[in-house]
Amino acid sequence: MKYRSLVMAVLFMGLAVFAGSMGVAAASPWDETGVAPDYDWTVEFNTELDEQSVNGNTIYVEDKDGNPIATTVELKENGEAVLVEAPEEGYRSGATYNLHVAEGISSATGRLLEKEVTMQFEIEKLPEYSEKEMAYFEEIAFGSEWGSSDIPLRKWESDPRIKVHGNPTEEDMNSLNSVIDDVNSLQESIDLKLVENNANIDVYYVPLDEFDQYVTNPKGGNWGLFYYWTGDRYVIDRSKILIATDFPDQGERSHLVREELTQTLGLTRDSETYPESMFYQHWTTTQEFLDIDEKLIQMLYDDRIDPGMNREEARSALDG
Repeated sequence: MKYRSLVMAVLFMGLAVFAGSMGVAAASPWDETGVAPDYDWTVEFNTELDEQSVNGNTIYVEDKDGNPIATTVELKENGEAVLVEAPEEGYRSGATYNLHVAEGISSATGRLLEKEVTMQFEIEKLPEYSEKEMAYFEEIAFGSEWGSSDIPLRKWESDPRIKVHGNPTEEDMNSLNSVIDDVNSLQESIDLKLVENNANIDVYYVPLDEFDQYVTNPKGGNWGLFYYWTGDRYVIDRSKILIATDFPDQGERSHLVREELTQTLGLTRDSETYPESMFYQHWTTTQEFLDIDEKLIQMLYDDRIDPGMNREEARSALDG
C-alpha cells in the first residue's frame, strides 16, 4: 500500500477554563475532499503526549454512519505526533469519513484535551472500468508480444527518459512528442520526457539492415520493434525502440513510434479484437489512440495496479 501524509494540528492551549484541562484549536482546512484511499493521517500536537492515552479510543476514524474503521494508531518518535494509518484494504472510493481526536487524550504532564476535535474527509472517486475494457486489458497487458500469455503485469515506476538516435525527420520528432504528450495527459504515475543524457529508453531511427547493431537477433519482417528489461518485481527499467527509416513512409513511421512506445510501457501484446486499435495484430497506420486504448494506459498506470499482479489480482484491484 502506498502511504502519504496530510497534517492536522491540535494545539493544547496555555490558558484553560478549568485547572488541569486544556483547550483545543486546529489548523485549517478541516474538511478535506479528494483524499487518496491509502492516505495516512498525521495528527500533530504542540506538546509531548502521554503515550498511554494514545490509542484507538482517543484517536479513531468512523464512516458517515458512525461505524468504526480498522485504522492503526501509532505515537511517533518525538511524542508530539500520531500516525493514523489507513485500513489495509484502503478507504472506500467516494466515501465520507470522520477522524476524531477525543477528550481522553492528554499531554505528558497530564493536561487533558478540553473538547473533542473532528475532521471530515472524503475519499476521491476512483475510475471505474467496464467489462469490455477489463477484458481488453487482460488481453493486451499480460504475456509478451511473441510467446507466453502467462507473464504478469509489467510497468514503469520511474519516469521514462527518452533519447533519440539516428536520423529522424522533423515529422518523426513531432510524432514522438505527440505520443509523449498523449501518454502524459492520460495518467499521473509517470512522466515521459525527451533527454540528451541518462536515458532509460533509447529510440533508434535507422535502416532496417542495421537493427542487429542495436539488439541481438531482431525479429525479421518488422519495421518497428521494442525490447524492454525488468527487475525482480516486473518493474520495467530500460527499453529500446527501433524504427526503420528506409522502408516505411512518414505516416507508417508515425504509427510505428506510437505503437512501439506505448507497448514498451507494459501493454505488450497485439490483438484482433479492435481493427482501429493501436494494438491491432495486423498492419495498420493508425495515428491516434482509440478511447479503449486510452483506457488501457489509464488502467495500467492506475495506482491500484502493481507490477507482478496476475489477472485475478488486477481485476480485483480495479473492481475495488
